[in-house]
Amino acid sequence: MKPNSYTQPGSDIDTLVVVPKHVNREDYFAHYPKLLEQMAPPGAIEELTPVTDAFVPIIKLEYSGISIDLIFAQLLVTSVPVSLDLKDKGLLRGLDETDLRCLNGTRVTDEILTLVPQVKTFRHALRAIKLWAQRKSRRYIREVRNIDERQVEPSMQISWVSLVVLPGP
Repeated sequence: MKPNSYTQPGSDIDTLVVVPKHVNREDYFAHYPKLLEQMAPPGAIEELTPVTDAFVPIIKLEYSGISIDLIFAQLLVTSVPVSLDLKDKGLLRGLDETDLRCLNGTRVTDEILTLVPQVKTFRHALRAIKLWAQRKSRRYIREVRNIDERQVEPSMQISWVSLVVLPGP
C-alpha cells in the first residue's frame, strides 16, 4: 500500500472485517494481530494496537505509513459470501450491541451514498470540508486543555456529511 490521493495527513482507512458466527471477538483480538504481523513484509507494520475496550472495538495499525482501523463484526451466518449486502436488515437480528455499532458506520455510509445524485462530486466536496474543518478544529482544540482531537473529529464527521448531502433552500 502506498499513500495516494485518497489518504490525507491525519486521516485513516476504516476497514470492516466481517466474520461468521464461529469466529468470536476474543479470538479475533487474541490471534489476528499476530497473524497480521506474520503475513506483512518485515517492517511494513510500524505500529499495531488492539483497542478492545473502545465503543467500537478496533485494531489500529500503521502499515507502510498508512493508518488503518480494522473494525470487527460477527454475523450470525455460517459463512460470509463475497456478495454480502449489509443493507439486508435480516443480518442484524440477534446481534449484540457491539456488533451492531461496528456495522453501523458502513451501513450509514452506504445509505448516504444512495441519496447522493453525484457520488464523485459528493466525495470531493466532503474531502474539502473535512480538510477545512480539521484545520479549523485543530486551532480551537489547541486552546482547550484535555481534549483529544480524535475524540472531537468523529462526532463532527456526520455534520460535514450533512452539509454536503442536504440541499440548500
